[in-house]
Amino acid sequence: MPQPATKKTSDKKRSKFRFPSLSKAPIQEAVIDFQIKPFGPDVLSSLEALHEQTKEAFPIKEPLARVEASMSIHAEQGVHDIGGKSERVGILCRSASGNEVVQFRRDGFAYSLLKPYSDWGSFVQKAKELWDKYKKTLPEARISRLGVRNINILELPPPGTKLTEYFHPLLSIPKDLPKTVRQLFTRVELPFDNDIRAAVVQAFPTGDPVKPSYLIDIDTFRVFPEPGLREEDPWATINEFRLVKNRIFFAIISKKTERLLK
Repeated sequence: MPQPATKKTSDKKRSKFRFPSLSKAPIQEAVIDFQIKPFGPDVLSSLEALHEQTKEAFPIKEPLARVEASMSIHAEQGVHDIGGKSERVGILCRSASGNEVVQFRRDGFAYSLLKPYSDWGSFVQKAKELWDKYKKTLPEARISRLGVRNINILELPPPGTKLTEYFHPLLSIPKDLPKTVRQLFTRVELPFDNDIRAAVVQAFPTGDPVKPSYLIDIDTFRVFPEPGLREEDPWATINEFRLVKNRIFFAIISKKTERLLK
């Protein structure tokens, strides 16, 4: 099984890459996600009990369900049979303000922080506290996938401004084609050290057509083969995700954009 990055490796990488602090960080949502080998429906009552432990910070509870739909299509009759089923997988809990969300699921755990984003340290600490409660409830949980996702929305420059003055799309336009881009949507997956991968989506325009925005969606993750990760500390890997995420983000934005976000 691949081993998580050691502290020595992590410190060495941090000395190589230096990133500025941004007082106007454009993060709309940050998510720490644990996917585990699924448990059966018998653990639902234990997941419900987690709300009792966290309801002071997350008073709003909603059921989580997985919905599957199916249909049969016949050449002569067209759509013939339509069916579906719904299965309870856990609970979703929200803070009173609505900007914090935690999912306790049969197949995993996720903590989301919506705008305004504070800082990495407090974000990870809150996720760790909630994960510890989940792990105590389901001590046999084995992690099959770890992920950190950051959804960034940046306002586009005024009309007529060269987009490349502000952003560096990960895919370039061949030299013989027009350089004016009316719309953009790309998704690339990049490999990094320690079996870490990142799926990066860039798109524009997004949001309000009057004030269009540029989307940079970075999903950094690592997949663990069977039987999954159980004993090792996952937080060293999650901190490596932060380094990868920052490398990608600061490679995409220009120095001009960086100055605007400071």
